[in-house]
Amino acid sequence: MTGRPCIKLLAIIILVTCLIISLWTISLDYRMTRDVAPSKTVEILVPWKKQYCAGDSAYSTGSDTLQNLPLMQREMTPKVSSENIFLIESTCSPHPLYRSWCSVESWAAQHPEKTVWFILVSPFIDDVTEVRKSLFSQYSNIRIVTSNLEEIFSETPLWELFNSDKWLRGTSWAKINLSDMLRVALVWKWGGIYADTDSICIRSTLNLTDAVGMESDSRINNAILIGQPRHKVFRMLMEDIQKNFRLFNASYVLHFWNKFTMNTPVNAKGHSILNTAAKTLCPVTYNIATLNSNFF
Repeated sequence: MTGRPCIKLLAIIILVTCLIISLWTISLDYRMTRDVAPSKTVEILVPWKKQYCAGDSAYSTGSDTLQNLPLMQREMTPKVSSENIFLIESTCSPHPLYRSWCSVESWAAQHPEKTVWFILVSPFIDDVTEVRKSLFSQYSNIRIVTSNLEEIFSETPLWELFNSDKWLRGTSWAKINLSDMLRVALVWKWGGIYADTDSICIRSTLNLTDAVGMESDSRINNAILIGQPRHKVFRMLMEDIQKNFRLFNASYVLHFWNKFTMNTPVNAKGHSILNTAAKTLCPVTYNIATLNSNFF
């Protein structure tokens, strides 16, 4: 009979010991979590993106001010309809220009019934000036996302070209090549409108269907693409890009700058056409821009 009290006592000692160890471990974990500085947000780049984004400091060092963007097709997915408007930031920068924000705002303001998708190659955004926050407070139809380009190009005629290095290597126009491919794939896959971020929408395009921009009486321009989902013309265009690796290169839209002028500063206090249009068509972005900078 004397053995049973000893067994009970031993069991109690073991139980108390385990409890003490558990409490000590929890305390240690808390101290470690509290004392260790938060890690910086850094993306692990897939092979094509290493070359594509080479030299971008946001990818090599990370930043405490970067915020993760929702991933399109995983966390947010466009409807297969004509109610989409797509704009692309095809550089790796997490800092869209004020002019790009102005474009996004103008399209959202003129089309409250449509969803405006601002798609970044970067998985992060650095919204130090809080333009994104301000736009979200004013427009419920804006979505700002990053994307998995492998998923977007899958099941399109451009899949083989994207997976090759033809568009990327030995050229200084890789970002333009990617943008040219991506815009057609987006409109074909989900339907709606693609617009360059150097355009400002001045009125609704609801009466336009299956259209492209015109550069002159004899030349079309891919700064604006409008199409139904899976439209055969856009599929044919992708097939032509795949075969020949060439893409034709905005009144409903003001087309203000391109690769030759995108780095030319515009005086934020000036009276240019851009200033006048921006004050009216993207006022939230313009007010923040002129408050924080002398240039727009």
